[in-house]
Amino acid sequence: MITSSKDIFIELKKTSAKEKKLLNEFINLSAGLADAKNEERTMISGEINKLKKEIEANAKDYILKIENIKLTRPLNEMPEEKKEITKVTKTEKKSGIKKEISWLERDILKRSKKEKQEIAFEREIKPRIYVGVANKLFFRYSGKLTKKYEFNELKKNLLKANMQLVPENYISIIILTTIIAFFFSMIISAFFILFEPRLAPPFISFSTNPILIQIIKYLWIVIVVPAVTCLFVYYYPSLEKKSAGNRIDQELPFATIHMAAIAESMLNPKGIFSILIKTGEYKELKKEFTKLVNEINVHGMNLVSALRDSALKSPSTNLTDLFNGLAITINSGGDLKDFFDERAKTLLFEHKITREKNTKIAETFMDIYISIVIAAPMIFMLLLMIMNISGIGLNLTPSMIGLLIIVGVALINFVFLIFIYIKSPPTG
Repeated sequence: MITSSKDIFIELKKTSAKEKKLLNEFINLSAGLADAKNEERTMISGEINKLKKEIEANAKDYILKIENIKLTRPLNEMPEEKKEITKVTKTEKKSGIKKEISWLERDILKRSKKEKQEIAFEREIKPRIYVGVANKLFFRYSGKLTKKYEFNELKKNLLKANMQLVPENYISIIILTTIIAFFFSMIISAFFILFEPRLAPPFISFSTNPILIQIIKYLWIVIVVPAVTCLFVYYYPSLEKKSAGNRIDQELPFATIHMAAIAESMLNPKGIFSILIKTGEYKELKKEFTKLVNEINVHGMNLVSALRDSALKSPSTNLTDLFNGLAITINSGGDLKDFFDERAKTLLFEHKITREKNTKIAETFMDIYISIVIAAPMIFMLLLMIMNISGIGLNLTPSMIGLLIIVGVALINFVFLIFIYIKSPPTG
């Protein structure tokens, strides 16, 4: 930083203008010297000598002013409170020499300690054991299935859900999970065939029915449980994609406002995405923006092509619209700030409507929950007691009725907790 006053540059400008004026006069007089007569030549020669002296003096003054300009800034003067006697931090007993640390050294040590604390270590992602076992057992068979049936919808869902699995890996997982579910269902089916659970003690006893009838009665478990498991695992990526899209939709309105503020500084669009990645404020959007920047830096795509390709792979329709709109704006030479401002208004409006809708749904289900958990168990208990007294239906003791009510309420609470977890928007 230049420590001299700003006036020195004005003085340099004046000196330079004077030098230019003197040189012009010198050139004009030198040109007229050849055609001049003896008397005029003597006068012109005298003026030229004077001009030479003035030019030399002006040049020396100009050089002196340039030399006085300093490109370094001296250290600030030590504050008054820091001019006190520095603390003695270490004493060497043998030599008797005391090592003193100045206030400047202490500040450097504090900064270095903070920098050491802020160092982040990236964890290496290792392959999952379950995926590895599935690949070892069924990868070849999964490869044949993908060549035969393609599974285009599954490929799209895996890509949009950011599950970091190729279709062959995931199909291997489906097969292994279905086989495990089949053996598990066989154990459950065998239990119900051989034993008969009861509400009265002893709660479990050997079945008195013929084995053939029991097998026919509980054979559906062996078929239904693996089938349901296979369908659930197959459609799980679509559920994960939807969940990722919802999380992106929660972050996108605020990220768009951030992008509009950055675009005002006339930064290129790629730089906007790089800044948002470095902030770390938008966890879900960071994944999508990282894929976008990688397509430009690693795959060598231009920005518009990368935006359109990322739009196809995005799990959120709002982010897809943002990428496509940004690509059109860049192609047409539109104003990025205006584009982000308008898109932010639209996204914030939709975000507000979604919040209000979720609030009304929560209120409705709160009423349903109160009715089912508080009113229904009381009515059900009264009915069981009346049926038990009149000898109609099951012969249950009051303790068994209470146990049934407790188990039923616990199951209802568990179902409602899962529902709230699914429906509630992500936070933080």
